Amino acid sequence: MSTASNNNARDPSGYLTSPPSTVVKVVGTARDDINGLLGIVMSYNMERERYLVHMTSSQSTMALKKENIQKASMVEKYRCQFQQLQNDPRVREKVAHYVRWCENQVQPYKLWHVLGAALLFAVIMLYFFGFTKCLMMTSMFILLLVIVLPDILNKASPTVILQRFPQRSREALEQQLPFLRGKLSDRMAVAIIMMVVAFTLQSLFVGSGSSTPTVSPPPRPSGNAPKTALSTGAAASTTKEMMEKYYHLGFQDAIDGKDKGFSIQEELKKLADVQRRLLVAEEQEEPLADVINDDFDYYPTTPPPPQKPLLSRLFSFSAMGSMFYIYRMLKEKGIDQSTGLFSVGQLAANLQHHTELWQQGMLLFSVYNLMRVVLSW
Repeated sequence: MSTASNNNARDPSGYLTSPPSTVVKVVGTARDDINGLLGIVMSYNMERERYLVHMTSSQSTMALKKENIQKASMVEKYRCQFQQLQNDPRVREKVAHYVRWCENQVQPYKLWHVLGAALLFAVIMLYFFGFTKCLMMTSMFILLLVIVLPDILNKASPTVILQRFPQRSREALEQQLPFLRGKLSDRMAVAIIMMVVAFTLQSLFVGSGSSTPTVSPPPRPSGNAPKTALSTGAAASTTKEMMEKYYHLGFQDAIDGKDKGFSIQEELKKLADVQRRLLVAEEQEEPLADVINDDFDYYPTTPPPPQKPLLSRLFSFSAMGSMFYIYRMLKEKGIDQSTGLFSVGQLAANLQHHTELWQQGMLLFSVYNLMRVVLSW
C-alpha cells in the first residue's frame, strides 16, 4: 500500500514514461497565450506538485499543475511531433547538414532544380503506371540503393561497386532478416536480389495485362432462351463497359448543355422496357431474340477477366512486401528482447509511443494492401 502511494505521489496523473513520450495539452490556466499549447511530460516535482512539460512550440520547459494539463488526442500528438521536428535546433542543424551535403553531390546543378525534375518524373510515372506500380518500382530502387550506398558514399569506381555488390547484398539481407545470418553465401544473396528485381520488372511490364482485348459482341439469344438469360443481362448492366458508357453519356450531356442525367434516364428507360418485355416473352414462351432491340447493348461486349487464385495473389510482389513489413514490425515492436516472447500489450504500447509517423503509415498501408488482396477472393 505504501509503495502504491509513493508511486502515486511521484506521478499522480500517470503521465511519466521512459523515455518521456506522453503528449499533453495546456488547459484552464490564467494565461490565454499558453492555453492550447502542446508539450511532452518530462518529470514531476513533488515539492511544488507540478509536472515539468517540454513545450514543443517554444522549446522551453514549463511547470504546470496536473489540473492544467490533459492528454492530447491522436491528431494533437502528430501535431506535437511535427512541432518538435520543426523547432528543435538539433533537428534543424541536421537537416541543414543534409541539405548542404545534397547540394555538394548534385553540383554543378542546383538542388531545387534536381528536386523539381525528380518531382516531375514521379508525376509522369504515377500517370503512366499508377500508384501501386510506382510503389513497387520505388521499393526496388531503394533496395538497390541501400546495397550500393556505402560504396557510393566512399566514391568508389563502378568496377569496385560491382565487385562488392555480392558482399553488400548478403550484408543487407542479413541486416533486414537476422535469421539468415550465417546461412547465406554471397552468390545466394545476389541470386535473391536478382529474383526480386526480375519479379518486380515482370509485374510492372509483363504481368500487367493492360492490353485492350479485341471487342467482339456475343451472339444474341435465339429461340426460347432459358430464364437465366435475364439474370445474365441484369448482371451485365453492372459491368465495367456499361459503367463507362453511362459515364460518357453524362459527360456528353454536360458538353451539350443538357440537363443532368438526361441521356442516362433514356438508357434506363430502354433497360426497363427490355426487361419488362423479356418477362412477358418468357411468360408467353415467345422467342427472346425478337424482343431485344439491335441498337441496345444489353449483353456484355467482353467477358469479365478471370479471377486469380488467392495463393497466386498472396505471392505477388505487393502482397509479399506487405507481409514482410508487417512481420518485421511485429517482431521489432512486439517481442521483449529480454525474454524473447511476443506481447500484444508491448506491441500496442510501442506502436503508439515509440514508432515514427512514417512507420505507422507504412504499417497501415501494408495491412490495407494485404486485406485488399485477401478480401477480393
